[in-house]
Amino acid sequence: MAQEFHKFKKSIKTVEVTINDEKVKIPISYNLKAHEEYKKKFKESHDYKESFFTMLFDMIKSDWKFINEKQPMNIKKEDLQGLSKKIYVK
Repeated sequence: MAQEFHKFKKSIKTVEVTINDEKVKIPISYNLKAHEEYKKKFKESHDYKESFFTMLFDMIKSDWKFINEKQPMNIKKEDLQGLSKKIYVK
C-alpha cells in the first residue's frame, strides 16, 4: 500500500510559485472532478478564465496534502489569478 501511495505522489506534477510572499509547491493533476468543476463554472459564467481558475483551484485543493504534508493550505482562488501568465504555461 505504501508503494502505491508513493507512486501516486510521484505522479502529481508540481509548480513552485510565490504566493503572499511565500514559496509553495502547487500540485497539478488533472482529474475528472477538476474537469466537472470547469464545466460547471463555465455553464454558470460563460467565462473561460474564471472556469480555468476554478478548475486549477480544485486541482490544488484535491492534492495539496500529498505534496505539502506539513504546510496548511492558505491559498485562495484569487491568489492564483494574481500569478504571472508564465506560470500557467508550466
